[in-house]
Amino acid sequence: MKLKDILFRKLLVNSFTKLYYHSRPRIWNNTFWFGVPIGKCPSDLWTYQEIMFETKPDIIIECGTGTGGSALFLAQHCDLRHNGRVITIDINELPITEELCISLVHQLPNRL
Repeated sequence: MKLKDILFRKLLVNSFTKLYYHSRPRIWNNTFWFGVPIGKCPSDLWTYQEIMFETKPDIIIECGTGTGGSALFLAQHCDLRHNGRVITIDINELPITEELCISLVHQLPNRL
């Protein structure tokens, strides 16, 4: 790979990171999954579902629950495939929101 290509790639990655994390309104703070804050980059979520489709895991362990949005995302994808469970752990207690309760109780009784 040529030096100019390497420098361009680095500039592109740095520009994306700045826009994603530091623009107003912050995209980082405004990313939701079914109304629940998710705290993940949408392109990462796309990659997660690709990995899940290819590997078909029986158990997914998530370290860092946060607001529960990514656990909900992962559990819904397990539900779509009719396979897999999500175990999510965090050092902080999960702040339960109404949207998360509704999603977890009604949509995914056997996945989390």
